[in-house]
Amino acid sequence: MSSSSLKDGQKSLERDKDFVPNSSQIEVGKASFHDSIELDAIEHTDTGWYIWLIALTASIGGMLFGYDTGIISAVLVYIEDSLGHLLSASEKELITSLCSAGAFVGSIIAGLTADRYGRKGPMYLGCALFTVGAVLQASAYSVPQMAVGRLIVGFGVESAAMIVPAYIAEIAPTKHRGRMIGLNNVSITGGQVISYTLGAAFASVPNGWRYMVGLGGIPSILLAILLPLCPESPRQLIYHDKREEARTVLHRIFRSATLEQVQDKINLIEAGVRESQASIGNTAWMSADFFPMEVRAVGTMYMTCCCWGSNLIVSSTFLSMMKGITPSGAFGFYACLTFIGWVMIIFFYPEMSGLQLEEIREVFKHGFGVRYASRLRKQRAEDSRARLS
Repeated sequence: MSSSSLKDGQKSLERDKDFVPNSSQIEVGKASFHDSIELDAIEHTDTGWYIWLIALTASIGGMLFGYDTGIISAVLVYIEDSLGHLLSASEKELITSLCSAGAFVGSIIAGLTADRYGRKGPMYLGCALFTVGAVLQASAYSVPQMAVGRLIVGFGVESAAMIVPAYIAEIAPTKHRGRMIGLNNVSITGGQVISYTLGAAFASVPNGWRYMVGLGGIPSILLAILLPLCPESPRQLIYHDKREEARTVLHRIFRSATLEQVQDKINLIEAGVRESQASIGNTAWMSADFFPMEVRAVGTMYMTCCCWGSNLIVSSTFLSMMKGITPSGAFGFYACLTFIGWVMIIFFYPEMSGLQLEEIREVFKHGFGVRYASRLRKQRAEDSRARLS
């Protein structure tokens, strides 16, 4: 264990020593399900448009990912000899895969810094890196410069896009969380659609590929401009002992909530944060909104490293596979992998819609928790209907 980890643990113990819970401040892991319902009555209040503006703004980070993955196919078709010579298959694989390599490294950097410095910092860094990478690619006249631009874009894509799901999951109300995280997925595919459209639009323009990659810097600049409108995650603020700032953010999100409801929400989040500081838990099985507070960014880093590591392998070997085992064999191989993933999701991936982040940890105390999560969601729905009746 490093000296910094020991210091962090000592600080946590010092904070816990002075913490005396009142009747409403319960440990989430030991509280009953009905206690958490009572404490989190704020989730039934009106949220308004502000939270949707936050989610829409953050999801622009997903657009960066989608645009870059989509535009490179058109670029490689129309780049011809603009980099000094016609590109070989290995050079095309290199240019394509370097973005994934950069994203792999970027996800590690973002994951290690986001829990310590907050969610917005890596997003700002990602915007800057993506813009610089786009400019380098658009002005490239050699393979090395193009390669460096792709690598930097990869750093930027993952520094921004990796944090977005964790940020939205933390800031979204329970009743809207699934749809808000879905905005990021829609933004990814939307970025791909935009890239294909621009690829077709600039196909007949001399050096049109330069416009294709250069225009990719616009979403990153837009995200950097709009990010000041987005607050830091209230869970991150509480984790760093900034309770008054967290209170202000919660008042803006839950605009019709009472002072007591906001305080109860703070107490519930604080109890969950204090419990989660004990250990990393079942990190290997959790998705972005499943992770304990103190390892949410690191856990998301694990997932995205796996994602981009796979992308790196695919993009650096795909053309060779097409030649070696024919297109049918290559696509058949990936179809089999997809089928295996589909089966694993059915049996090992629990449905969490409608559950609070502080409740989700209970699911993974029961193995993979697929059946337990189903029963918990039904019970929560019944209790919610009982409250409204």
